[in-house]
Amino acid sequence: MEETTRSGLMRTSDVVAYIGVSRVTLYRMRRRGKFPPPCQVTSGLSLWRRQDVESFVDELCALDPVSPPKFTRQKSKGPRGKAGKSSPSTPEQGRLL
Repeated sequence: MEETTRSGLMRTSDVVAYIGVSRVTLYRMRRRGKFPPPCQVTSGLSLWRRQDVESFVDELCALDPVSPPKFTRQKSKGPRGKAGKSSPSTPEQGRLL
């Protein structure tokens, strides 16, 4: 992550790298009110306050500490959602005689 300015502002690329989401996800979170708003410097430049971004991450971690994912194994179904049946592997096997 690069240091953007001396005033504690972060570019969008720095924010997405810091919180680990894509640019699209960042703007989606912002639009839904789940992420602090940026400072609109010019019509093409938005910068986030580093303190706001760090506070967001701190609050997120306090609400939901990281826990290992729980994986469950499900019974696999055939290609059409029917257990036990499979589709032919070659075109010849699927032809009616």
